[in-house]
Amino acid sequence: MSESLPNQEEAKPERRLSGKEEFLDRLSRTRDLLEQGLSDWSIKKDLAPQFGCSRRTVGRYLTIVRRQIRAEFDPSRIEDHRHDSLAFWRAQYADKKNPPHSRQRAREQADKLMGIYTPTLEVNQNVVPESLKSSIGELIDQRLSPEELAKLAAAMEIIGKLPSSEPDEESEGAE
Repeated sequence: MSESLPNQEEAKPERRLSGKEEFLDRLSRTRDLLEQGLSDWSIKKDLAPQFGCSRRTVGRYLTIVRRQIRAEFDPSRIEDHRHDSLAFWRAQYADKKNPPHSRQRAREQADKLMGIYTPTLEVNQNVVPESLKSSIGELIDQRLSPEELAKLAAAMEIIGKLPSSEPDEESEGAE
């Protein structure tokens, strides 16, 4: 004789979704988080334990959802999207509460959308020998193409790795 517990009669088994329904539910929840602006890492971290799957599987869901979003996007609305994006980046730039590097990035993104972006080259004055500083300044002022700037940046990186021709104070004292 088996005795039944009182809770067994009241507890109803939870309705289990079919494989397809569960898959569509997972995609829907993934899309909701993606549309909220969460990063891939955050979505994977949050959903993997909920779904009882690996983060790699959630990554596959993200890929599927992104494909769906692209398929739904109407190409005739590209100008509207560009306008919205430009407004967003301009607002980010105008917000004085944002740190300078965020405002700089916002400016670059807006310039890219308008097709007027030219990369800038920042020179670390501590690495460059005095004899080259004026030459580099002249080159930067000439509005170099992105390819030329990339070559100049590579050359500057190489120069920064070269041993200094100036004698070290420590080595002079040791002699």
